[in-house]
Amino acid sequence: MAQTKGVSFSNARAWVEERFGGDAYDRVLARLGPDDAAEVRGSVAVGWYDLGLHSRLLRAIDDELGHGDLALVGELGRWEAHRDFTIIYRIVLRFASPSIILQKMPDMWKRYYDEGDWEVVRDGNAATGRLRGWGGDCPALRVELTSWMHRALELVGARDVRIEHTLSRARGGALDEGHASWRRLSAAARAARASRASRRRAARASRRRAAPASRRRVE
Repeated sequence: MAQTKGVSFSNARAWVEERFGGDAYDRVLARLGPDDAAEVRGSVAVGWYDLGLHSRLLRAIDDELGHGDLALVGELGRWEAHRDFTIIYRIVLRFASPSIILQKMPDMWKRYYDEGDWEVVRDGNAATGRLRGWGGDCPALRVELTSWMHRALELVGARDVRIEHTLSRARGGALDEGHASWRRLSAAARAARASRASRRRAARASRRRAAPASRRRVE
């Protein structure tokens, strides 16, 4: 039985509460059966849980808060990528490019799923990814994963990103396969982007240094 890390549930809750307010997550869980709802409530970020449970949670989010078209699941996937690359992979983001993200995909995958092996073949500003042995043949899971990858590539400088599923286990294929293409930012644009990021980091560091002095003045 395929499993996913409990951080998937933590992310879903944080996004729902941020996007729809504090009571929205309770409404989502009410869409699940009592056993599923109890397991989601008791989940911890470092635990391992049935991948099917996460799939049912994504469906519940879309049914309760969306329009049944999985658009909200796509939003969640993009939000998760932004959170991952500004918190967990912040150092990677500073030096990353689309090629590095694709190269690291197999390792990043193992942080969240206990099954599945990635093969990524690069061809200039394009790549084909093949995922074998994963139990995630649910459309909601594919939308979440595709949206995560789309946003991850954007965060490292890719533009006009396009991702197309060319094979799917849900449609009778032996594996999941997708083709991605993108346009790279110019060298000048990448330098400007890095400069803005550096200024933001400097501003955050300055605020952290100023905070203790401000508290002392208040006291």
